[in-house]
Formats: sequence, structure tokens, C-alpha cells
Amino acid sequence: VKIIYKHKKTITAISWCPDNPDLFASASADNLLIVWNVAEKKAVARLDNTKGVPVSVSWCWNSADGVAFVSQRGPLYIWVYRGPDPGVTVHKEAHSFLSDICLFRWYPTKKGKLVFGHTDGSLSVFQPDQYGKSQKHVLRPESLEGTDEEDPVSALEWDRLSNELVPSLSVSNLHNGIRLVDSEALACITSFCFPSAAASVQCLAWVPSAPGMFITRVKARVFTWDVCSLLFARVDVCFRQPVCGTCRSPAAIFYP
Repeated sequence: VKIIYKHKKTITAISWCPDNPDLFASASADNLLIVWNVAEKKAVARLDNTKGVPVSVSWCWNSADGVAFVSQRGPLYIWVYRGPDPGVTVHKEAHSFLSDICLFRWYPTKKGKLVFGHTDGSLSVFQPDQYGKSQKHVLRPESLEGTDEEDPVSALEWDRLSNELVPSLSVSNLHNGIRLVDSEALACITSFCFPSAAASVQCLAWVPSAPGMFITRVKARVFTWDVCSLLFARVDVCFRQPVCGTCRSPAAIFYP
């Protein structure tokens, strides 16, 4: 964290490179995107004008040379910061959304597939192998259907251990708990409830060594959930202060 000194304003997003644990990208409110090398303790690339404040950043599928970022209602930009053809391009379909974007995630094993979470509680899913078909603003929480109320998506993660025929996606809304979603059928598989209606998830991560289990952070507590039982299996108080974000490096995901 000490090496992030080039940002002059609030850091809005951080993403670790899944293919190189020494690399991560950070974005800030001064329209700046930087790729860092932790081992060398220096910035290896920077993009000075992101054409808006990036609200979410993610490394491109199966590539340590490309970083994608998005702000407000898009479009999604892809920045290739090194290699024979560096530069910034615009995703052909991921634009003109009807609600601001909270965050997005690439599918880990299928090129081009990704999902966006919006402030109105909906999801937008892009599936390149479905005849170029994409679905925007689907799967809002049932309690919001037919209303103008907003319930931002606060966490969004693919289950890397799920069956590729039914790729599972965990979605958390600020006020409507957690849902497990089938991204192919665009249907809610099940939902999870906290013991307190006032609880809201700040971040979520699947446990890589335990199929069907994921963890969530709610203020200063960590909840471990079991998909099979639909209940949280364990609660641990691990932080003196509420946690607002999570490190997405594989080494930072733990199982109490």
C-alpha cells in the first residue's frame, strides 16, 4: 500500500492480476489508472485520462497485459498497456446502460464472458458464445420489480469451482442479501439471509479450497457460508474497524 503514492485523489478500485501475483492495477478519482509491480515497488504503466472516474477495474481474461475499466454507465474500456499493439479500445457491446455500474467481473475460464452489477440492483450479462446475445438489466431482486427503488450491487463473484454448464455467480445487494445465480438460464438458484435485516455485505469471495463455500464481510465480521445448507457456517470477528473492500489476490482469500 505504501507504494501507491502517485494517486492524488481517492483510490476508487484495485484489482490483482490473476496470472501474476506481483502485479495489480489501481484507479483513482483523478482519472488515473496505474499498473504496479509489488516486487519491484514501482509503477510499470499509467493511463492519465480514463475519460471518467473508474468505479471498477479488472484484468482481462487470460492476459497479464490488459486491464479493463468502466465508469458510470460505460462504455467498458480495455487498456493493453504493453505488447506489440498497446492502446485503449472500447468493448463493442458494453455501453449505453440504463443504470450506473457498481462493478463488473470477467468469467475466469471463458473468453469474453462478463457480468456487470448496477446501482438499480440489476445485472447485465454478456455471453459471446450465445450468438452474440447479451442481456442488460436482468435479475433485479424480486422486491424491487415494478418499482423505481435502487439497491446497488455491493459484491459480485464467479464461483470458479462450479460446473461450466451451470456457471454460478454470487450476487450481493446492499439491502436484499445474497443470491446464487445461474448465468446461463438467467435465474436465481437460491438466496441467503442474514440473522439481522440491517446487515449488508461490503465484499464477498469464494473459498478456492472448499467447493460450495464462500465468505462475506459485514462491518467487522466475517461470515462463512455453505451453499448446500443455505446457512452461514461460522462467524468470526476479525477486524476492529468495518471493512469496506477486499483484496482480490488469491493469497488474500482465507478460510477461518
